[in-house]
Amino acid sequence: MGYLAVEEILEREVRRRMAQEAARLEQKRANERMREAARQREREERSKLGKGSKKDRPLCGAKTRAGGSCAMRTEPGKKRCRLHGGLSTGPKTPEGIERIRQAQLRRWAWRRPAEPDLRAEEAPPADLRTLFAFEDFARRWALNATNVHSEASLANIAPGRPRSTSPSAR
Repeated sequence: MGYLAVEEILEREVRRRMAQEAARLEQKRANERMREAARQREREERSKLGKGSKKDRPLCGAKTRAGGSCAMRTEPGKKRCRLHGGLSTGPKTPEGIERIRQAQLRRWAWRRPAEPDLRAEEAPPADLRTLFAFEDFARRWALNATNVHSEASLANIAPGRPRSTSPSAR
């Protein structure tokens, strides 16, 4: 065989392999299109079924860390369960945030005091606030002004081992 015959055989082999590769890539693309169509049909079915009762909803199907599929049911109108992205992450728009804020104000209104808080210009001076805080403390611990520094009051404030006043006990 001559040099030209070998070159011709090599060219035919290259063309044959290129045709095989093109056919393989076309088959791969066709398979991907079929899989995408199946996924689209499944998404449509999920969206139709997602609004019924919980047991009628499809499974979440998210891949778990163990390698299996999540067996929980999807959230209504969603494609995943509440653990895999089915629940809302909260309001994003200023209107939505304000709506939630108003709802929380209504929900917790019973916890707020009946009278409004003092504004900054109406607040008592710092020394009066300290006095009020001390009176509140004394009232809570049932102390009165005459025995604030007595041994009994210290025992009430810090219960536990009795305090000793002798220097050797320190």
